[in-house]
Amino acid sequence: MISLWKDCIISYVDLIGIRDLARNHSNPASSIMCGFHALIAKEIKNMPHHEHIYFWNDTAALLAFLSNPCGCIVGVMREIEGFMDRTDELCRCYGISVKGKAFPSSTLKSVTEQRCTFLRISSYAFANCLKIEKELGKHKKRLYVDTRIIRHIANAERGTMKTITMYPNYHRRVVHMYRQSLWKE
Repeated sequence: MISLWKDCIISYVDLIGIRDLARNHSNPASSIMCGFHALIAKEIKNMPHHEHIYFWNDTAALLAFLSNPCGCIVGVMREIEGFMDRTDELCRCYGISVKGKAFPSSTLKSVTEQRCTFLRISSYAFANCLKIEKELGKHKKRLYVDTRIIRHIANAERGTMKTITMYPNYHRRVVHMYRQSLWKE
């Protein structure tokens, strides 16, 4: 069964400040979110390393399968940072990227006949994105990246490092936090 699990990078991108705009019954919150949705539809065409982008309200979850981890990780992360740069033109954002394995979907073929949808981002990697947001979000960085991604990028800055336990085995892993870009200039 484990052979059906595919290596992937899940990235989670969230707009900053939308909740406050919406709380004030402000139209800009809705306009910004609709603009974000339009940007996603446009950007996915320029992101060949990414299989799919799931989005809702002010959040996007991006799925990239890794067929060649060392060669592909750099491309995935460059696409993420480019996507975040273009998103920042609309509204400031932050992102979290975690390497893991996506739960197999082949066992759920009957789901397509039902009124439900299996999200291919389903993984401990996605759960770890949410865990990183909860535990490290207070640091207010632009980008949080799993050390299992960073070690494949030769010219990456190391960023401020924090260690948290991650699913599924609660092993401690380092998360690199960046105020700006993860790339050395």
